[in-house]
Amino acid sequence: MKTILFDVDGVLADFVLGFTKLLTPNPFGTRENTCAWNFKDTFSIIDIESAWRIVEKSIDWWTTLNRLTSLDTFERINRLHDYHTVVFGTHRKGTPSAQGQTHVWLQAQGIENPNVICTKYKGEAAKVIQAHYAIDDKPENCMAIKWMTDDTKVPTKTYILDSLTNRVTLPKAIRRVQTVDEFLDDVEAGR
Repeated sequence: MKTILFDVDGVLADFVLGFTKLLTPNPFGTRENTCAWNFKDTFSIIDIESAWRIVEKSIDWWTTLNRLTSLDTFERINRLHDYHTVVFGTHRKGTPSAQGQTHVWLQAQGIENPNVICTKYKGEAAKVIQAHYAIDDKPENCMAIKWMTDDTKVPTKTYILDSLTNRVTLPKAIRRVQTVDEFLDDVEAGR
């Protein structure tokens, strides 16, 4: 039995599209996004803070996001529950509401009884849950996961989902994949 940690926004859910819909009449999706992670190089701080207030006050905003992978991919993730522990880690604001909304969103994608943790400390989370595998789209999270788990009994095999925003040099131990299915191939094969 393995423990697999999935990031949600930028890996499974299109946060960028949903958030930029609050900021502009011409939103852009994750795969097209070339702005900074915090949007401050593209939008005003006032507009960003206003959008965050909408998100934080909403009882269902996180449930409205588009998925970035197919339902077939979500079915593969759901099947992992038969033999492994699957955890969805996210740094969504508005917890505990964000946690419940994430749970609802994952169920709508076909994930039965999803384990959701809301934290910005992905490295610490991977260490605590003793993750064997982890996938994220943010280089800093991947580095933290690798760094926090390198000295553990079972270091986490860390993957970064490739996008225009994360093309930085990373240690060779962090594997870059083009799709979540490529990550799942490695998990299923035990690589």
